[in-house]
Amino acid sequence: MKIIYSCLDDYDMAIDDFIIEYETFPVIEKDEEHICDYCKEKSAYRLRKTEDVADPSDDMV
Repeated sequence: MKIIYSCLDDYDMAIDDFIIEYETFPVIEKDEEHICDYCKEKSAYRLRKTEDVADPSDDMV
């Protein structure tokens, strides 16, 4: 699972890139401990995929 880190200025571009790559919306979390993947400034957000949840119908016999 790839995580995209973005600063406030590159936030829109990060969301667009995530949707293009994964064809779904990201989970967006505050993150000020990493570096922006676009400009190398301090990150403000972490964008990641939701964990795959098992389909309850898989349990049916």
